[in-house]
Order: sequence, then C-alpha cells, then structure tokens
Amino acid sequence: MNYSDKRSGLLPEKRLIGCFILVTMLLIFGTAISFITIFTAYLPVSPGVMVGILFSASILFCLVNFQVTRGSFLCAKVLKYYAIGLALICLPSLFIVDSSGKLYFSIINLMLLLRASYLISEKKYQNLIQFQKDFFDDLNEAKMAVEREINQKPKQRKR
Repeated sequence: MNYSDKRSGLLPEKRLIGCFILVTMLLIFGTAISFITIFTAYLPVSPGVMVGILFSASILFCLVNFQVTRGSFLCAKVLKYYAIGLALICLPSLFIVDSSGKLYFSIINLMLLLRASYLISEKKYQNLIQFQKDFFDDLNEAKMAVEREINQKPKQRKR
C-alpha cells in the first residue's frame, strides 16, 4: 500500500514533520560548523568574506530545502550529497587539529552531517517528500479543474 493511500488531512504526521525539522537543524548546524572548520583550518579569510560565503551558502541551502517541502526527491538527494560532501571536506581536520577541543568539535560535526545524510535516506523522510509531492500534485489538479470549469463557454455551464 502506497503511503498516499493512508493520507488524511492537509498536514503530514507529526513524526514526519519532526524528522524534516531534525534533518534541517542538523544540516544548519553542520553547515555552520563545517564552514567554521574550513575557514579556520584550511582557508583563513577575512570576516567580511566569511560572512558573504556563509550568507550565500545559507541562501542556497534554504532554496534547496524549500523545494524538498514541495516534494522534490532530487533536492533531497542534493541535500544528502551536500551533507556527505561537507563531511568529506571536514574529515581531514580530524588529523590536523592542534587541540582536543577542536578535535571534539570536528567529531561532533562529522556525526551531525552523517546523521543528517542517514535520516534523509530513511523511510520517514522519504514519506514526507512523497506526502508533499502528492499534496501539490492534487492541488495542481484541482486548480486545473477549476480553470477548465471557468474557461468553459457560458452555454455549456448552464446545462
């Protein structure tokens, strides 16, 4: 049985929304920590450039994440590979850090990103995307039906 057969109401189940929020928060924190790691360990830049890059990355993340809320499996896959990519970029920092605090920071970052990647692949997250896709497909179908009805000639509507 398809998940859309069990669907009722306008909103997905709380557990699906919770999974989406958890993934979003993990990716936000993972992105912030990754960029801090990149800018301190690999690529020292001025604060202005750092803010500009973080702002641009945040905008791109929000755009892709918004498309996930519209039922885009492709954007979910992009987020998954984004998390894996950030984890791979930050992996060498485990070996070049100079203090135990930075090491723990790097380990926590890797755990956040890998957990987000895993959750994106899980059934709950995929069910949320399917729910949203079905919802917006139904919405577009209803919109087209209303438009067809409005565009009919007046004589045909009176019958």
